[in-house]
Amino acid sequence: WYKSTNWLTANPVSTWYGIKVVNNRVDSIGLGSNNLIGSLPASIGDLHLLRILNLSSNQLKKSIPSTLGNLEALTFLNFYNNGFTGSIPESIGNCSNLEYLSFEINHLSGPIPESLGNCTKLESINMYANQLTSIPASIGNLHELWYLNIVSNGLSGSIPASIGNCRKLQNLILYFNNLTGSLPPTLGKCTELKELALFVNQLSGEVPRTLGNCKKLERLYLNQNQFTGPVPVTLGNCTKDRKSTRLN
Repeated sequence: WYKSTNWLTANPVSTWYGIKVVNNRVDSIGLGSNNLIGSLPASIGDLHLLRILNLSSNQLKKSIPSTLGNLEALTFLNFYNNGFTGSIPESIGNCSNLEYLSFEINHLSGPIPESLGNCTKLESINMYANQLTSIPASIGNLHELWYLNIVSNGLSGSIPASIGNCRKLQNLILYFNNLTGSLPPTLGKCTELKELALFVNQLSGEVPRTLGNCKKLERLYLNQNQFTGPVPVTLGNCTKDRKSTRLN
């Protein structure tokens, strides 16, 4: 560790580097960029009142323990830039108070669990650069979600039509995957959308006219797919501060 002040000593836990204690219970762990090596122990699930867990930019490996689901008070979870492998545990759905979730730049594989839809307070999800394979339909339960980034994974199948239930969504970033099927017309319900980046997939069919309902759209990247038909004239409605449009 770069910093390990008072760890594994008789000093109060509240004095350990990176630990915040509230009412004699561990409230926050902040050990980002601290050269941690090894795995995340299952005992992390014993910290039932933990709200913030930041282990970003370390060298943690192996799988994420299912006991993570015991952290029902967790609001902030950041595992950015580690070496975690295996699947995202189904128990993540028990963390129903989560607002921020980052698993980006790891080696996680398999489908994103349906149980993630239980985390209805989620506002931001970043899973960039893993090997995840599908987006669950339950994503539509995340009515507070404004940022979703699952770039450079192995996503296949279609974009769930339920994404249209995420009415606060501003950034939908899914490029460099293997998504197929048509673009769901329900995206037109995401009227706060500012960025839609889906390039380098295998999406097909016509670009839905309903995208014209997203009048705040600034960045639209649909190139390197298999779309057919005309460019919808309704895209002319997206005139607010539009910066760039790419449509192949």
